[in-house]
Amino acid sequence: MGILRDILCGIFILTTYGWSFDQPYFDQPYFDQPNFGLMPTFFYLHTQSMNNKYSIEFFTATCLNWQNLLESDKYKSILIDSFQYLTREEKIWLYGFVLMPNHIHLIWRKQDKWIDSNIQQQFLKYTAQMIKFDLLANNLIELEKYKSTQKDRAYHFWERRPYSSRMLRRDVLEQKLEYIHLNPVKKGLVLKEEDYLFSSSRFYRGFGDDFGLLTDYREHIKFGLSKRPTIEKSYIDFVSDYYLN
Repeated sequence: MGILRDILCGIFILTTYGWSFDQPYFDQPYFDQPNFGLMPTFFYLHTQSMNNKYSIEFFTATCLNWQNLLESDKYKSILIDSFQYLTREEKIWLYGFVLMPNHIHLIWRKQDKWIDSNIQQQFLKYTAQMIKFDLLANNLIELEKYKSTQKDRAYHFWERRPYSSRMLRRDVLEQKLEYIHLNPVKKGLVLKEEDYLFSSSRFYRGFGDDFGLLTDYREHIKFGLSKRPTIEKSYIDFVSDYYLN
C-alpha cells in the first residue's frame, strides 16, 4: 500500500502542478544554490515567495511636498537614533543609507523574528512624532508648513505611499548602493561622497561606522541572509513529506 500511495501521490503532483526543469531558485542568487534539476513548479514558486519575504529592500521616503524638513542635522539625528534602536533591538539589518534634506534612501532587511512586522510604518511614525514635538517646542512657523489636509492627523511630515522594492540580485543591490552614495555629490552638498556624514559611503570606503548601525551586505551574501533552513534542507523536507512519510 505504501508503494502504491507513493506512486499515486507522484502522479497527482506531476499532473496537477507540472514540473520545472533546471529552474534556478533565484535570479543571480545572494549565495550559491544547488540546482536539483527536476523540481516541482509549486515548490519553486513557494521558494520564490519565501525569498521575496526575506529579501533585502530598497526604501525611499520623501518629506511632504519635497520640503527640506531634514536640512537640520538635528532632525537627521532623530532618524539616526531610530536606526540605532532598530538595529540594537535586532529588528533590522541596515546595509546602506543616505539622509538628504528632503528625502531618504535605505537598504535594509527585517530580521527573522520581525519579518511580519511593519517596520517601515513604525519608523516613519516615530520619526514624524519626534520632529513634531521639536517643532511644537521650537518653531511653530515651520510646523505650519506641515499642516495636514487629512482628517486623521493634524500634521503630515512624510509623503504617503513611500517607495519600496525588493532586491533579489547582487548587481541591483550594488547599483542602488552606488546611486544613494552619489546623491549628496549630485546635489552639490559635498565634493566627494565619503565627505557626507549622513551616508553609508564612509563605511564602505573604510572610514568606519560613524553611528554604529551598519552591516556590510557582503557578509550576508557570503553566508546567507538568515538562520532559516537552507534551500537544500527545505527541498529534502519537501520530498520526505510527500514521498517518504
